[in-house]
Amino acid sequence: MSRSSSGAALHRASAPAILKRRWGKIEAQTLEFIELLDPEMLPPIYLAYHDALSEPTEVFHNDIRARFDRGEEKVVDAMKHFAALAASARVALLDRDAECLGRLMNENFDTRRSIYNLPPWQVQMVEIARRCGASAKFAGSGGAIIGTYRDEVMFEELCQALGAIHSRVIKPQVTPAS
Repeated sequence: MSRSSSGAALHRASAPAILKRRWGKIEAQTLEFIELLDPEMLPPIYLAYHDALSEPTEVFHNDIRARFDRGEEKVVDAMKHFAALAASARVALLDRDAECLGRLMNENFDTRRSIYNLPPWQVQMVEIARRCGASAKFAGSGGAIIGTYRDEVMFEELCQALGAIHSRVIKPQVTPAS
């Protein structure tokens, strides 16, 4: 096992290849390492999901892969931007800069919104969380959102505001990898 510049353990990735665009062609590139960061670096986070609504990932991702494969500039640029956001989020975590991490999470959703046709109920969850002062982005692609919040007062406001649209809010317990 090797270590990153932050001292975090680097583990060989068992994940599938990622795609890399070169000279108009899409090529597979294998992930070499995944960096495990200490969960203690996380600011307060919440996860929210709708009581009755969800969407399978294959519906959500509809034709995004085909659009990427065709080289649609907006989609290719967004994918590059997601990678840059992830790198910046890593730095924000290492610096324990919760405000910066929240802005990056918001930017992630805004970027996703620019290339996907999103269901209105999912966008509503994000907008409500943001009106409470929390950051918000999709937790994946099934309709749950995740974000950061400042304090217990804000968390309670999130619970009430999202509860009004039949969404539940929880505090996930993140444990270190063993």
